[in-house]
Amino acid sequence: MNIGRILFFAIFLLSSTTLLATTTILNSVNFSQAFNQPVAGLQERLLATEYQQALIQLLQSYSAEEKMKNLSEGVGSLENDLLGLTTPAKYQDLHFKLITSLDRVKPGTAQAMQATRTSLESLIKDYSWLASTLSLFIINNFS
Repeated sequence: MNIGRILFFAIFLLSSTTLLATTTILNSVNFSQAFNQPVAGLQERLLATEYQQALIQLLQSYSAEEKMKNLSEGVGSLENDLLGLTTPAKYQDLHFKLITSLDRVKPGTAQAMQATRTSLESLIKDYSWLASTLSLFIINNFS
């Protein structure tokens, strides 16, 4: 055999082996995981902040305006607006409690109003960022 062909074949095998080994190693390393975790945490915090702001604005609008004059329509409208919010995992319990609390008032009795008020007041203790807005909402609509 010609020395040129042998040398070419040896270089070809060496470069192919190197390329294959490099590709295998790079495929086994998950680069995206290291970068996605901080981004996911940032997105979750951003979603939580947006949820807080949207919920406060929503409760303020139902406190300030006459949206709750007709209680059953107002509660139904508020529930629909609440269900339209994107809820972060951190506040899913709050969101569920708000909707179920409002659902209690639908019979329209004094007992239902008191149960709703008590249920909403219990949320004030757990979510201090919501305390003033929720207190105003309760006073304006359930007293």
